[in-house]
Amino acid sequence: HRDVPVGAVYLLKQKAGAKEPVVAFNTVCPHLGCFVDYLPEKQDFFCPCHDSNFALDGTLKKGVSPRGMDTLDVRIRKGNVWVKFQRFKANTKEKIVIG
Repeated sequence: HRDVPVGAVYLLKQKAGAKEPVVAFNTVCPHLGCFVDYLPEKQDFFCPCHDSNFALDGTLKKGVSPRGMDTLDVRIRKGNVWVKFQRFKANTKEKIVIG
């Protein structure tokens, strides 16, 4: 199906010279599937359910999440950002695609 909402992502523009111009993160916390918020005043991501913080590169700064935020494949086509949205198994150290 096309043009069907499947989930939410955070898109971050990378610094000039980075391998990819944009990185995409799934907004779902890898711990138990809660929604991860962005905290502009702290310049990081935060899962309020279990007090986990993630750096802007998605790495775990503190908390109980078993891994950092899940990245998604991104392609730039004719100036548009295309994201391959996937869901991942929660509460595992490995990033395992589900469904």
